[in-house]
Amino acid sequence: MKIRTSLFRPLAVCVAAILISAAAFAQEPTDRGRQSFDFVLTLVEGSSASSAGSDFPADWKTIEKTLRPISPAKAFRPIGTFQARGGTDGSVYYEGIWIERGTQIGRFAKVQWNVASIAAQESYITSKIVNFSLQIPAVINVQQPEKSRDDQTFKLFLNGVGLPVGVPTVLGTLNIDGGAAPVYIVLTVRTTQR
Repeated sequence: MKIRTSLFRPLAVCVAAILISAAAFAQEPTDRGRQSFDFVLTLVEGSSASSAGSDFPADWKTIEKTLRPISPAKAFRPIGTFQARGGTDGSVYYEGIWIERGTQIGRFAKVQWNVASIAAQESYITSKIVNFSLQIPAVINVQQPEKSRDDQTFKLFLNGVGLPVGVPTVLGTLNIDGGAAPVYIVLTVRTTQR
């Protein structure tokens, strides 16, 4: 009798382990209703030059037409692009380094932004909070003190934001020391294909 019970117990444990693992792997994913989006934040610099902003994709023509009447700039160009992916019932957070172009010594600036509590509507998404932060370090020039600049920190906080899908949306403007025209913060939301 002892031989039979000693064989039965390991066999029962193996069968139970197989049944439990099969049940665990056979579960359906719980995020079927969740939509995924690409969030592209672009810093757009205005310029007093009359040349057209040829660096923009075709869908930017509408934002250029919107900016021209309200901006002192005659042309626009992207100077920084930051992308993150997120979905409904979630948040998007981006933190990175931006190398400021147009300076002889590339300065590293810290960029942070997030879109929190994302919900999808018919042709737009809503977010409870949109935050943006840009920290530019100081420039110290001993040989030419007039070219020195203090450190700069820019912060933007928006509550209850609706963002149309596929349309660039201007969130705000920055006036960076040494810049000839304002820098626009533009966020574009695009649906992703799974």
